[in-house]
Amino acid sequence: RGDTYSGGYVQPMMANMEMDNAPQASSSESKTAGDVSGGGSGGGAQDGADDYSGTNNQVQGVDEADVIKTDGKYLFVVPRSGRELVISQVFPVESARVLSRVNLTRYNLHASDALLTDDSSVLAVIGQASLKNVAGTLYLSMAAVHLWDVTDKTAPKLTSVYEIEGSYLTARRINHLIYVVVSTWPSYGMYGQGRGIAMPNAKMASSSSSSSTSSSSSLRTHAPVARTLSPSEADVELKMAVDVSPVCSCEDV
Repeated sequence: RGDTYSGGYVQPMMANMEMDNAPQASSSESKTAGDVSGGGSGGGAQDGADDYSGTNNQVQGVDEADVIKTDGKYLFVVPRSGRELVISQVFPVESARVLSRVNLTRYNLHASDALLTDDSSVLAVIGQASLKNVAGTLYLSMAAVHLWDVTDKTAPKLTSVYEIEGSYLTARRINHLIYVVVSTWPSYGMYGQGRGIAMPNAKMASSSSSSSTSSSSSLRTHAPVARTLSPSEADVELKMAVDVSPVCSCEDV
């Protein structure tokens, strides 16, 4: 696919799809899911289809994010609505059925793409999230990566969430590492002489940019912010407040 964007600073984000504490697939599950080379890039899975198509990757060993991933037996779909994750068994044909559906909006995610590990145990769902401060007066758009343990295809489990301020562009996977490209940019504001921009929640920006009390005017930047969430922190129904941190320091311009 062609990836396009306009403006902004391209900020890379990397996440590890390897989960040390994730439950290991049983021998029967491993046999069912199969050992796939390329995470849906082609190649048959044991007890799955001998020949199947996957993402049209441009570089061998580099898996590209897509709305559909498969290992020849299971299909992982992020519909264009971005609101849910659908996992289905598609082989053998006589057993084809939907195994599970996950409401992604519950975890504050509008999904665009997915990446699947070679053993079909971890699925990264990537897209956009929104972030607001406690007072509800400041809103940010965040690129987000959600890692799901899909060892049990009938009951996927969210394990971790990574967010960084900006717009998601594209992603690639090499082995257990995923590389996410995000378009982001610092915001600018005038400080001093009564023209300061007071951040409603100082935790939403770097301390240097949100607490400037200089008497002279100064153009300063708000660094893009980032945060890592647990499944419970990402669940919007629980309404848990989570701190954020700047991804870099801010300086006078």
